[in-house]
Amino acid sequence: MEFNKWLDEYINDEKTANFYGRWNKELLREAAREEAKEEGSNQRNYDIAREMLNDNVEASKVAKYTGLSINDIRNIR
Repeated sequence: MEFNKWLDEYINDEKTANFYGRWNKELLREAAREEAKEEGSNQRNYDIAREMLNDNVEASKVAKYTGLSINDIRNIR
């Protein structure tokens, strides 16, 4: 979420706001929303993978259902 803090400071800067205008601020906000949404989805996949591994599900199946790589799954263990 550090990116969101930087983004808020950046787009609320008077010079930036005057230079880019309202339209571009909305594009930046949408990009931040999408990034946050992706972060949340990715974190949820890690949480699901952790639960599956705790239930002794094979790493290949965890990868299939979460979309995580085998390396990511190995790092969870």
